[in-house]
Amino acid sequence: MGLFGRSKKKASATDSAPLAHTPSPEEEEVKGPFDIKDAPDVERLDFGSIQIPAREGMSIAVEVEKRSRAVTGLTLTYGESQIQINAFAAPKSEGLWDDIRKSLRESVASQGGTTETREGAFGTELYARIPLAIKGSNARAHRPMRFVGIDGPRWFLRAVISGAALQTGTVREEIEDIIRSIVVVRGSMAKAPREVLELKVPGEGNASPLPDDADPLGQGPTIAEVR
Repeated sequence: MGLFGRSKKKASATDSAPLAHTPSPEEEEVKGPFDIKDAPDVERLDFGSIQIPAREGMSIAVEVEKRSRAVTGLTLTYGESQIQINAFAAPKSEGLWDDIRKSLRESVASQGGTTETREGAFGTELYARIPLAIKGSNARAHRPMRFVGIDGPRWFLRAVISGAALQTGTVREEIEDIIRSIVVVRGSMAKAPREVLELKVPGEGNASPLPDDADPLGQGPTIAEVR
């Protein structure tokens, strides 16, 4: 599920030994990303299965699948950083992130890239270096990316971070805060695990579509490769 932090009650000075404490619902604090039932009451941009609070300096573009014209993901740009967001249906009993990490590692390796697993702000994360062809040259560059996966109640959220936020510091913390603010609306419709949750463009024009030929992951693994 989302990431949870629990406050702890201090033991009384008269206690002879510390006792195990089970936090009450009031003591639990959901840190996000949020399921809609746990989401804080703040104004958000509504993209259907994903809702995001507006933030000064952040722009949002939608990813459109060529054949179906369906909106499948969002690309958030904040300063010199980007976050590509996709939400998927997931089973009730288990998460998807372990299996999806394996699929991503295999996909990156097949392209000649490398991956490394690290523990981060959202648990186990995948860092990748994906090869890029340089126009007019036989040389190759590499694009670094950070894959974050969050297993929620019957949903899975994937965030792919690139740009300045890959470095430590304030920008990295701001990007992580944006991810934590995301709200997922799973809905009651039956969906197969890993099926993309439907998105829409808000009627007020808060988002613009990416070009038809845009690769959601910039020559990296695409949505289809985690199915």
